[in-house]
Amino acid sequence: MKKMQQSEIIRNVFNDIAERFAFMFSEDCEDKSDATVAGRFLKVVVQYSGHQDGTLEIVVASGVCPEIASNVLGLDFDEEVAEPEAMDVLKEFANLLCGHFLTAIFGDEVVFNLTIPDVECINGVTWKSFLEYENTLIFTLDDYPIAIRLNS
Repeated sequence: MKKMQQSEIIRNVFNDIAERFAFMFSEDCEDKSDATVAGRFLKVVVQYSGHQDGTLEIVVASGVCPEIASNVLGLDFDEEVAEPEAMDVLKEFANLLCGHFLTAIFGDEVVFNLTIPDVECINGVTWKSFLEYENTLIFTLDDYPIAIRLNS
């Protein structure tokens, strides 16, 4: 599959999952300089094996995690989400994305094994270097940048 086709599939699946799972709308972020924000970032990695081996990496500004978690958990706007809960929701978000990406790319007859998503905090320097990879796609969710890279 050509990189352009794969990128378009990833883009479509991400938009769909963001809307249906997190009740958030995403937009493409074509200019990497628009994705520059200060603060802390979270990197989620899901490894997959089977028909093909690889990883899905998602990096988000940590500020969007409570909003994603609130939407997914159906909480009121004024209810706070504890950080462990927000990270669990982020892991599930990554797990859903990975499964749907793989199904969209390879079909539903192919079996993959996914690892439990791993989350780590990263700094702005690591965020900027993640953006420089050729196969990194950048979106915004409610004005927060989110970067996705599928490595296979």
